[in-house]
Parts: sequence; structure tokens; C-alpha cells
Amino acid sequence: MTLDELYDKGCGELDLGKYEQALETFNSILEQNSEYYKALNKIGVLYARQNDLGNAKEYFEMALDINPDYGPSLVNLGNIYKEVGDVELAKRYYEESIKVDVDYYLAYYNMACIYKERGDIEEYIKYIKKYKRLYKRHLDTPDYRKMIYNKRFKKVKNIFTALIVTVLVLIFMYLK
Repeated sequence: MTLDELYDKGCGELDLGKYEQALETFNSILEQNSEYYKALNKIGVLYARQNDLGNAKEYFEMALDINPDYGPSLVNLGNIYKEVGDVELAKRYYEESIKVDVDYYLAYYNMACIYKERGDIEEYIKYIKKYKRLYKRHLDTPDYRKMIYNKRFKKVKNIFTALIVTVLVLIFMYLK
């Protein structure tokens, strides 16, 4: 399996809440390439989802040490600061993300949230419109379509497997 395939596997495990498996997968990537900043970022996401903000912050910073222009890590670090109440620092990280990656839609969403909380509706609308436009574009990317296809295929495969098992159980019960 290539590192990118392992990364996709780890992301799938993370999405399913299989944190131990995801951590193993991302760590196996880092054993092969310690500079794979996307895996470091995802380990940070894993820790953030478990409310371990200290470890999450550490991994986001490690990813940024390797690639200071990686928008997702900048946004995630901003999220950590927003979570602990430092909204101004969070805003700076979101702004930095927008500066280095003008197409990273989540930075605009998070900025919109800050302005909405402040009651600055004009800025909120500006950022939420940009977010919606970029998010729609994101939904039309080949990577996103591939991910959706794989999720649907897995669901259909699981339903099909359950159906076969049910039929086999019914046959076995009938033959008794």
C-alpha cells in the first residue's frame, strides 16, 4: 500500500471513530516518512476529537514545522485557540490559512462563525458566501467523489453481506 493509500485508510478509520486503528495507520505512515505532515495533522485531529487539546496542538505544530503553509493545520490550530477562548489568535490562524491557501473552504467557515458570534453580520455574510462557493467546488473534486463512492460501496457491500448471512441462517434453520 502506498503512503497516500494508507493515509486514505487512516482518514476512513478516523471518520468512523476507530481512533486506535487510525492512530496505528498514521503512525505506520510516519515510520516510513516522518515528514508526512498530513498524517501529523490527522493525528492532531484525532487528539482534538478526544478532547486532548495539548497533544492535538503539538501535532498541528509539528505538521506546520514541516509545511508552514498547510491550511488544514493552520485552521486546526486556530480551532484549538478558539476552543480555549483565545478568539483573536484563532482568527489570526484562520487569516493565515486564507493567505496561504485561498481555496481552503473551512478557513472561511470558521471566520464566518467568529463574525457571527460578534454580531458582525456583514462580515459573516461575506465569509459564509465564500465558504459555500468553495465548498461546492470541493464537492466536485475527483478525490471527494472517490471518497463518496468508496463509502457507498462499503455500505452496499455490508448490506449485501448481511443479506447473505441472513439467507444462510434461514436456509440452515429450514434444513433443521
